[in-house]
Amino acid sequence: MSGCWAWSSSNWADVSTAGGSIVVYEQWRELRDPALLKQIEDYNATDCRSIVLLRDWLLSLRPKATP
Repeated sequence: MSGCWAWSSSNWADVSTAGGSIVVYEQWRELRDPALLKQIEDYNATDCRSIVLLRDWLLSLRPKATP
């Protein structure tokens, strides 16, 4: 999928990028559909897990003598 978001079969934006989450938030502000907030929550949870994995990987590359 390219771009910030793509339309699903129900015409709601699927959050797959940070920019996409902003677009969906603006849609939520207008529509107040809880499903839109759920998409943002799911994206954020995945993003947080990815950052932890990246941190752990970077720490595994750090030389042992580094404080």
